[in-house]
Amino acid sequence: MAYLNWKTRPGIKLTRSQHPTRQSQLEVALPPELVAELHAELAAAFAPGGSELKLELPEGWVTYWKLKGGLSRLQLAHPAADQWVATIQLTDAHGAALLAGLQALGAPGGAGFAVGTLGAMAPIVNFELVLARA
Repeated sequence: MAYLNWKTRPGIKLTRSQHPTRQSQLEVALPPELVAELHAELAAAFAPGGSELKLELPEGWVTYWKLKGGLSRLQLAHPAADQWVATIQLTDAHGAALLAGLQALGAPGGAGFAVGTLGAMAPIVNFELVLARA
């Protein structure tokens, strides 16, 4: 499993809010160099023979990213008062759309996007993840 520890990396801004249909939403605003690093790590994890990426963020957030058959899922667990665990399981097509979105986000003037809007989602999704540029 690939691993990125961004718990103390400067320039990351997290904004947690309520989502109208999915209960919780997290916006992760990243500086361009971290967008590029995330893109590279996810491309490797999503490549044939890749497994998954564990990304630790500030404020007790941990995300697990992987490709999976069936419908894509975004699931959030809150096992402790100061800990949030998000699982992002994507189909191949959804993973490709995510990589394209990250590539566009890293370009000058790149716009943020909600991961859940990039493809069909399973009916049981309790979380939305928005990736933006800091």
